[in-house]
Amino acid sequence: MNRLDEWLAAAAAELGVEHPVDSRLLLDMTRDVAHCVERPAAPLTAYLLGLAVAGGADTTEACARLSALAASWPAASAIGAPATATPATSGPATAAPATSGPATAAPATSGPATRAPAAPPPAGP
Repeated sequence: MNRLDEWLAAAAAELGVEHPVDSRLLLDMTRDVAHCVERPAAPLTAYLLGLAVAGGADTTEACARLSALAASWPAASAIGAPATATPATSGPATAAPATSGPATAAPATSGPATRAPAAPPPAGP
């Protein structure tokens, strides 16, 4: 028995539940969710899966449905979240032409904006 299986058996015993868990099936589903949606969604989705299975859902079918849902989930940039952070002074990000080769770091002059040194406080009265 490997460390993961030992942990699952101990956790199941601690919670008083059976341990017929297909680890690979669950890990594949959570990987799909983490990569297609976002990382924090993976353990939360596993929790929802547990609720569904406790309510009578079939684990294999539910995992397949969740993986399919994750695969169809719109990319973060398609739902309003920025794909990458762009400094305010460098303008919007644009795709490089296909013939330009691999992406390279921008020159230091187009890096993140920095604050100008603070002006000295006004002289007292």
